[in-house]
Amino acid sequence: DLLITDPRKVLAIAGVMGGGDSEVSDATTELILESAYFDSASIALTSRRHLLWTEASARFERGADPNGAGYASARATALIGDLAGGRAAPEVVDAYPAPIEPRTITLRPRRTNAYLGIEVPGPRQARFLRSVGLEVAEDADPLAVTVPTYRPDITREVDLIEEVARLVGLDRLPSTL
Repeated sequence: DLLITDPRKVLAIAGVMGGGDSEVSDATTELILESAYFDSASIALTSRRHLLWTEASARFERGADPNGAGYASARATALIGDLAGGRAAPEVVDAYPAPIEPRTITLRPRRTNAYLGIEVPGPRQARFLRSVGLEVAEDADPLAVTVPTYRPDITREVDLIEEVARLVGLDRLPSTL
């Protein structure tokens, strides 16, 4: 279990539950805003082990963009300023030593067609994937598809095939065994 601590005590169970010392009240005058990414499997195990199901654990268990923490922090800081009159410190501390790079997955259009039971030309598959924010290097066979980090649900070729199926229209797929 990952804990967030100060030199003297535990402040929170990371990605699951904050502590009483981290609550914001009417008397709060200073904040330290933390924006982080936590591994979804680790958070799910911690949540179950401690029987703690929270909004935070539910969000992290579904997966989040590991590269989105900076944007989220900047947006939260702006909202605190706009809505509550807060002032941001002049510097942001960023401890992200090894940013996670987008992954590239190979998609074989013939395999997509075999799975779906219909003919979807490779260039059309590429257009479908581009339409949902995926980068497709070429309209060749196979396709090299770069998946942004905000799509943690796409990890394998079959996930790309599922995207094509959804965009073709599941109602257009034949019922076969």
